[in-house]
Amino acid sequence: MDLRLLLIAALSAVLSGSWAQQGSVCIKANAQSCGDCIQVAESCGWCGDENFLTVGESKSARCDDLESLKKRNCAVTKIENPRGGINIDKDKPVTNRKKDVAEKLKPEQITQIQPQKLTLTLRSGEPQTFDLKFKRAEDYPIDLYYLMDLSFSMKDDLENVKNLGTDLMREMQGITSDFRIGFGSFVEKTVMPYISTTPARLINPCTGNQNCTSPFSYKNVLKLTDKGDEWPSVRIRSAGGT
Repeated sequence: MDLRLLLIAALSAVLSGSWAQQGSVCIKANAQSCGDCIQVAESCGWCGDENFLTVGESKSARCDDLESLKKRNCAVTKIENPRGGINIDKDKPVTNRKKDVAEKLKPEQITQIQPQKLTLTLRSGEPQTFDLKFKRAEDYPIDLYYLMDLSFSMKDDLENVKNLGTDLMREMQGITSDFRIGFGSFVEKTVMPYISTTPARLINPCTGNQNCTSPFSYKNVLKLTDKGDEWPSVRIRSAGGT
């Protein structure tokens, strides 16, 4: 009777082990190499012990969850289980810049994000987290370049654009004392199908009595400057007239 109970217990243990392996996501993946195995899940490891497999056992049996590999007598030193990690390569403190400081820093001297450089080693399914600090530097230099479409369809907006420079300078000076503004314009590309390339249309693309500017792809009207009063003095001629 005792022998019969012993056999039942042994059989149950074998079946339980078999069912556990069948239920393991690592086993189910049927991985044929270490590289395939460690990409299945974070919990999977690969047993590199040459004597680990029994006769007739599939190579994929080397891939299993870590605890199962240990229970199956795979030495810890033989288990391939690479982990991810984070290395901070550059961690310069954010810049504390004030408006009332006489010395002006160049943009490349200002740090607004910390850390600046990280090296991440990633393992499939294993999350990596790190802290990122951002501080907007006061009085940070700002360059604003306004590119305006001067085609006939934008004629109604031209007067607003002429007044835009002064208004922008006034508003931006409340944010930073280091502000520059510039202006560029375009009408249309001088190639088909953007515009008719007949000689007459290249001179005046509009129809009827409308006298429009010849099309062009881009012109720099006002280079970046900190003198906002130069904006209204820029002569902007739209495709619909002055």
